[in-house]
Amino acid sequence: SIAANSDDAEEDDCASVKLNNGKIELGKMPWCGLRFRSVTIPHGATITSAYVEFTSENKSNKNTDLTVFGDDVDSSAAFSDSNKLSTRAMTSAAVNWANVEKWKKDQTNRTPSLVAVIQAIVDRSDWTSGNNLSVLIRSDKKSGERLAWSRDGAPSKVAVLHVEYSTAPKVYYVRPDGNDANTGEGASAAEAWQSAAAASNKSLAPGDVVRVMTGSYT
Repeated sequence: SIAANSDDAEEDDCASVKLNNGKIELGKMPWCGLRFRSVTIPHGATITSAYVEFTSENKSNKNTDLTVFGDDVDSSAAFSDSNKLSTRAMTSAAVNWANVEKWKKDQTNRTPSLVAVIQAIVDRSDWTSGNNLSVLIRSDKKSGERLAWSRDGAPSKVAVLHVEYSTAPKVYYVRPDGNDANTGEGASAAEAWQSAAAASNKSLAPGDVVRVMTGSYT
């Protein structure tokens, strides 16, 4: 969820960044940004579900069309007038959020699936679990409006990023000329273990595999 008041931002028609509004004016402002700190998704994980959940600050039913991007960097920097929303690198993956449903006051509302957007970020070569990740939302209809609580307005009703993912199992190796002091994470003699017993001293995750290579074991 949004951890600091400066992590939900808006950029107005004059390209001025606002960090202390009591609400997020989706559709009304040309750009809105949400920065989520210390996102614990492993590099290269397969994203299976992703969306942002807002709590509406008030009812709003104007016709609203939005497009959702990600900040296409390894770890998203803080919002500011010198680091605007509109001038950031956008993910090529974008999600069209057209004809946004009507919102009622204090109702929770979700974006469409953001799987492609989040996947693009965690697939970056220098993405690391614990980096910061920003979602950028562009208004595609100037007359639109959906009002969500910001952290300034209601800290208990901030936007929340929900992500589910899966990871490929790790493979460990055992070979006769290996060494139990090795990591076990490669098939060479300099990496593999010498005995399967070494696996008992390793915190294996469910689904991890230990491959015992052929040879003469003592």
